[in-house]
Amino acid sequence: EGKNSNLIFELFVNPVRKAMAFLILEKEADGSVVKEYESYDSLLDARKAFGQMRHGSVGKGVVDKHNYLELAASGVTKMVYPEAKKTKSSKSSKKKKENEGEAPPKKKAKGSEGPKRMSGYIYYSNSKRPQVKERLLKEQPELSSKDFNQEVMKILAADWKKLSPSEQQHYKDIAPIQQPKDKTTSTTTTKKRRDTIVDKVALQNKMEADGFKTIETENEGKVSKTYESQTGKIYTSLIEIARTLYPDHVKTGVLEQEIEKGGDQLGKDPIQVQEIEEN
Repeated sequence: EGKNSNLIFELFVNPVRKAMAFLILEKEADGSVVKEYESYDSLLDARKAFGQMRHGSVGKGVVDKHNYLELAASGVTKMVYPEAKKTKSSKSSKKKKENEGEAPPKKKAKGSEGPKRMSGYIYYSNSKRPQVKERLLKEQPELSSKDFNQEVMKILAADWKKLSPSEQQHYKDIAPIQQPKDKTTSTTTTKKRRDTIVDKVALQNKMEADGFKTIETENEGKVSKTYESQTGKIYTSLIEIARTLYPDHVKTGVLEQEIEKGGDQLGKDPIQVQEIEEN
């Protein structure tokens, strides 16, 4: 029985142990094995021995012969010394293309895109904005410029949502083609809404007749005026009072100003609309 046990061990167990062992090999550049060092049952022991070899005379001799050490288990490489230098794939592929006579692809220049169609919603908003502004100015003249603009945008968005899909598609189809911007230079046209008072003296006379009081305050040498109504409400400007209580004394106008921004040829940027108050 003892002889049979030894025979089984030699025929079956030992080959399996050797196959599962961690081997340290010396190989040539083409991968052929030059020398086989000791085998280890655990990866920890094998890594420790591999480290001692690479930092000792064995590692120096391997490098001098242009060979390399390999720690492997079941044909799978675990560690290699010396390690191959890592190169970025992008650089290697670029060099490969240059060597093959193929030029690398050029980056697309900014601003080289072709003309694009304006969105249907923007085109709809631009076409309907004047009517919405006119209607809102009559219905809510007391709104400040900021609130006025926000309310206009809300109304336009709500009206757009009420349109049927076919109606929305109609605006998308007829929206104009926008030419690409000339980035070298441009002119920006700024539109400003400026409400002015018609007959300021007559307005002040009406205010005085309606019981308004003018309050003057001085701060750091500057005098500012506020106006108090009979109900105790404070107004900071005459235009605010005229918009709220005396709309007949308000005239709405639009000022345009072009600002040129560097370059040799003038292009056109989208019109920027800004609404302000005149105190």
